Amino acid sequence: MNVMVVPGQRLSNRQINNMYLTILQALNSEQWKTRGRVECHCGQPALYTCGQCELPDLCRMCMVEAHLGSPLHKIREWSERAQSYACVSLRELGLRVALGHSGAPCPHPHPRRMDAITMTGIETLAVDFCGCERATNDGDQIKARGWWPLCGNYLSAIPLAVLRQIADRDEGEDLDAEQFDEESESSDAESEAAESSTSE
Repeated sequence: MNVMVVPGQRLSNRQINNMYLTILQALNSEQWKTRGRVECHCGQPALYTCGQCELPDLCRMCMVEAHLGSPLHKIREWSERAQSYACVSLRELGLRVALGHSGAPCPHPHPRRMDAITMTGIETLAVDFCGCERATNDGDQIKARGWWPLCGNYLSAIPLAVLRQIADRDEGEDLDAEQFDEESESSDAESEAAESSTSE
């Protein structure tokens, strides 16, 4: 793979796109798919990789332990048979998000599934709400984690970091009057459709 960037050199969008495509082609080539046996630092087969961390490949247990504070990261599992990676959730690997004890497991957990909105979609989490006698309410436990509950039954939330990313991305993007009217009309039409379907 011949991709070279000179420090201080400004690249055009076309150069960046070409560099990106070259890297993607190399990652999809056979030399990257045949990876051989890789072991985790604990000695177990390292079949899992995180696309958002700078961690080496890890075994299932070490990947879960490394992501106790990052349960929304995207994990991929290596398949020897297919000779490729496939997406797998941290919940599927056994990660449980503990609320109410600063991340430590609660002795009286109330387990639930909860959907978290991310920048790339919706992630279903296995969440243990604190069930101790002096526990705060579920909404406050979610907020203490840095998430914002989206409904009264606390089955969905959005991380505040995602809200900040959306706000940062949209900052300074003002709608002109025509765009505002179009968005208002489509919003009104959606509201009317929802009202008519509930009244039937």
